[in-house]
Order: sequence, then structure tokens, then C-alpha cells
Amino acid sequence: TIKVNTDGAFVCSSHQGATGVGIRGAEGDFYVAAARWLPAVASALVAEAEACRDGLLLLQGDGRRHVIIKVDSKELVNLWANRNSRSEIGTILEDIRELSRHLQYFELVHVNRSANCVDHACAQQAVVSRASNVWSGDVPAFLLQPLQNDCNHVD
Repeated sequence: TIKVNTDGAFVCSSHQGATGVGIRGAEGDFYVAAARWLPAVASALVAEAEACRDGLLLLQGDGRRHVIIKVDSKELVNLWANRNSRSEIGTILEDIRELSRHLQYFELVHVNRSANCVDHACAQQAVVSRASNVWSGDVPAFLLQPLQNDCNHVD
């Protein structure tokens, strides 16, 4: 099972934001992290949904069959569970549905923000740098402490 933590950042004053994604194995081993700058985004909910989609896009073609995406947005999880395509994120939810169809098991679950340190750090990195990045292999220095925090977190 692959665990994908995602987070969306939203700057209300400028309607800009970012996405952050951290992907780890069942034992907590680091696979990949990513951040995407969003120069224009309508809301925090849209940023959260974009991050979820980014997580699935990062997994495309790597053969993973069991995926759990963890988000800190209860609203996103509720909209997903209710299959609400009439919301402002309806199109993104459809993309997530399409991207998850090839998986044997897919679940979108809510976690406390304190359990989403890596993806939050990635999103904040994108907000500050206004750049998009993908990190694999060696863990970037700015993620060392968030990775340790996530691994030591107790739900």
C-alpha cells in the first residue's frame, strides 16, 4: 500500500496557492515529494483538490495497485464520499475518479493537519519560491524534519 499525503495552500489576498504531495511506502519510506505553484486558484478547497489530483498523477505508470490518499480537508473527503460533482471542484473530482479507476484499492481519508507535515512543507516551499518541483531519491534538506515528524506522529 502506498500512502499519499496531499495539501493545498491558498493565499486569500492574491488568490494564489500551491499543492504539496508526499508519497511513502507502508513502512514510511520516502518515495517522492512534489510541489506545484498555482498562480491563480479560486479557493482553499480548489487547492486541496488540485493537490489530491497531483498525488495521483505522480503515481501514474508506476504499477501501484493499493493507494490511500490522506488530506486534511474534511470538506474534500465529504464531497468525494458523496460523489458531489456539482461543487466548484466537480471537474477535479471527476479527474480523480478517472485516475483512480486503474487501482485495485483507492481510499481518500481525512487526517489531522499535524499528520501532514511533508506535503504541507512542500506546498509552503512552492508558495515561497513560486516554483514547481519534484524530489525523488535523496530527501531534500527542508523535508528531513517534516518526515521525522510524520513518522513519529500518533493518530
